[in-house]
Amino acid sequence: MHTTWIATVKISVAVLAMIPFTAYAKMTAADLCAAKKLKAESVHVKSRMNCETNKGLGEAPDANCVQEASEKLAGSFDRASAPGGCGAASPPADVVGAKDEIVVQAVVNALKPPAGSSAPTDEITCAVKKAKTAVGQNTRGIGCIKRDITRQDDLELESCLLEDGAKTEDAFARTEDQLECATTGDAPVVSETIDTHLREVKDLLLPPTPGRFADNGDGTITDNQTGLMWEKKDYEGGIHAYLSTYSWSDVLSPSQPTGTVHLTFLATLNAAPCFAGHCDWRLPTIAEWIDVYPWDTTFNDGRCARECEVTTCSCTNLLEPYWSADSSLDDANYAHAFDGTSVVTEKINERVARAVRP
Repeated sequence: MHTTWIATVKISVAVLAMIPFTAYAKMTAADLCAAKKLKAESVHVKSRMNCETNKGLGEAPDANCVQEASEKLAGSFDRASAPGGCGAASPPADVVGAKDEIVVQAVVNALKPPAGSSAPTDEITCAVKKAKTAVGQNTRGIGCIKRDITRQDDLELESCLLEDGAKTEDAFARTEDQLECATTGDAPVVSETIDTHLREVKDLLLPPTPGRFADNGDGTITDNQTGLMWEKKDYEGGIHAYLSTYSWSDVLSPSQPTGTVHLTFLATLNAAPCFAGHCDWRLPTIAEWIDVYPWDTTFNDGRCARECEVTTCSCTNLLEPYWSADSSLDDANYAHAFDGTSVVTEKINERVARAVRP
C-alpha cells in the first residue's frame, strides 16, 4: 500500500511539472479595492433589475426598492474604500450607480411589452427571463474584469467578454423558442448594451495601467518595466545640463575611472543629500542604453527650452553619444558610448552623460 501511494505521488508531481505555469501580477491595495467595487456593482445591477422585474417590466419600479439598492451600493463602496487603498481616482458609488441606472433602463426599454397593451403572461415571463439573462451577462462580465486585474491580458479579457455576450444570445434564442415573446431578435442589442456598460465600468473602476516610463516630478524618470530610475537632463548650466560633456578617464590614468564623468558628474549626484534622495547613481551599461532607445520618446518631452529645469522639462542630446559603464574588451583605454549604436571611443575623450540607478 505504501509503495502504491509513493508511486502515485511521484506520478502526480511529474504531471504537475508538465503543466505550464503562468505568473500573475500581485494585487495592490488599489486592485483589491477595485475588485470589491466591481463585485458591489454586479450586485447592484442585479438588485436594481429585480426592482423592475418585480413589476413585470410594465410599471415603474418601487421607489423603496430602488433606494435600498442604491444604499447597499454606497455601503459596499464605503467598506471597500475604508482601508484607504482605492486612490483618489477611484469613483464614488453615485457615479457607478448612475451608469448602472442607464444600463438597467436601456435593457428594460428594449424588452418590455409595448406601452398600453395588456401583455399575456407568456410575454411578461419572456421579458423578465431575458432581463435576468442580461443581468447574468453583466455578472459574468464583471468576473472577467476582476480576473484581468491580476492577469492583465487584453486578449484573454476580450475573449471572455465575447464568450459572455454569446451566452446571452444563445439564452435569448432558447427563451424565444419556449415562450411567446413580445419582442424577438433583440439579443444583439441587449448583449451589446451590456458589453458597452461593462467596458465603461472597467475603465471607471480598474486602476489605470501605468505606462512604461513615469516622470517622478523630482528630476527622475522610472522605467516600470525594468525598475531602473534615470536622471533627467535640462537646459540649465548645472550638473544636469544636457549639453555638458565629460571624460571617462584622465590622461595620467587613461584606463581608470578618473575622468570628470566619475569625479565631477557622478560625484556631485551622489554627494549628500544626493540627487532625488538617492546616493547610488552610476553610468548605464550598453545593454541598458539599448533597452531605452529611442530617446526621442523616452527622455525628450518636447518642453526642452532655455531656463527649463529637470523638474519641468526633459532634454536629450540627439547628436552626441552618451558614456556607458562598459570598457572595451580589446583595449582598457577605450569605453563604449551609445548614440543609437555602440561607439568605442577613447576614455580621455569628452562625451555627454546621463546617470541611472540602482
